[in-house]
Amino acid sequence: MCVITPSEEAVIVDLYETHEVQFVSVNGGQLVKGRKLQFQHECKGIAHNQEDLYLTSNTALYKYSMNGDLENKLYEDSTGDYTVYKCTVSPSGAKIFVTNNDHNKVLTLARDEALLCTFTDPDLQSPCGINVTAQGQVLVCGELSKTLLQLDGEGRKKLATLATSRDGLNFPRSVCYNRSTASIIVGNSFGRKILVFKVYFC
Repeated sequence: MCVITPSEEAVIVDLYETHEVQFVSVNGGQLVKGRKLQFQHECKGIAHNQEDLYLTSNTALYKYSMNGDLENKLYEDSTGDYTVYKCTVSPSGAKIFVTNNDHNKVLTLARDEALLCTFTDPDLQSPCGINVTAQGQVLVCGELSKTLLQLDGEGRKKLATLATSRDGLNFPRSVCYNRSTASIIVGNSFGRKILVFKVYFC
């Protein structure tokens, strides 16, 4: 899922032949379903910036308008099953960060479809969830390495390994930075736990 406005989220619904984005708003403390967009390809990752939606399909990254009109296919990699897995966008919208789960990479793309750089690190195995802080730093979790890494705003260099299995990471699959509480929220595949880490770098 991703934030559209302070009171609206976009949630991926992807099961069998269903490939949708469902918009959900908060009204009076209640979750209310809104409009829905349907797609012909799988929907595995989602990000939003200004008036654009970015969707990954496991092997490609697409940019859509908020009405669901395809603007262009930004990137494709058919060398594996999960080569274009999850995505996030820098606050300025100038860079899109993508996890390549099969080949243990984080890709940095420009809005004009150019591949700017590729990041790899021994501490990052099967990268999955990815998020950008308000200051532009990249957070990415390694599912098999059971790690949470902080990269610079270019996606070129590791700044720190923020958490590991010793901190409770158990095949982490999702990560989000909460600016209002200065905390990182990580969802584990195993253990049915959501972890919250207090941070001081943003």
